[in-house]
Amino acid sequence: MNTPWGKSDSKVTLARGISFVTTASHGGFAVTPTAALQYLSTAAVSRALKYGGYYFFEEDCDAAIVLFELPLALRMKWNKSLRLAGKYALIKSLSMWHSDYLIEVGQTPDAEGLKCFNENKLQDKLRAEKSPDLIVSASGDWAPWVEKGCVGVTTADDSRWLIPAEDYDNRANLNLLSNYPRVKVAK
Repeated sequence: MNTPWGKSDSKVTLARGISFVTTASHGGFAVTPTAALQYLSTAAVSRALKYGGYYFFEEDCDAAIVLFELPLALRMKWNKSLRLAGKYALIKSLSMWHSDYLIEVGQTPDAEGLKCFNENKLQDKLRAEKSPDLIVSASGDWAPWVEKGCVGVTTADDSRWLIPAEDYDNRANLNLLSNYPRVKVAK
């Protein structure tokens, strides 16, 4: 089967028209339009990648949409461990990547996941705007342009900055230059 990620090398069918496919590098759910009408909401289908007559939901962020909407018996066929995780784990995952979907289908997103979702949307917006505040990459002092004891960061506008290594903390989902009081321009 041809997928957005290349030719599939494995396929697990959950129901007629719903399969989980993998390629050498990636995978996800492939859903026919007929199966989508039977099992998926309009909200789910609107978030699919349409390719080759199928709706695809990639494995990292989008597959949870399909799993959330399938009956338990079909979810269990795909992954028996879901019996323990159930819908709560799916809501946590969907909250991070598709809070807008959850809201559209009448579910309340997980608060922590919703915060992450909103930060991701803001990050996408700042990246598109080439914001001078959004840090998009970091290099250690091994890089020729970074002074010893510093972390060199590049912002979305392609500017380079130096931050003392002891100050730098990239654990925040939204890493902004304005969060660091001691910043200097890299030479």
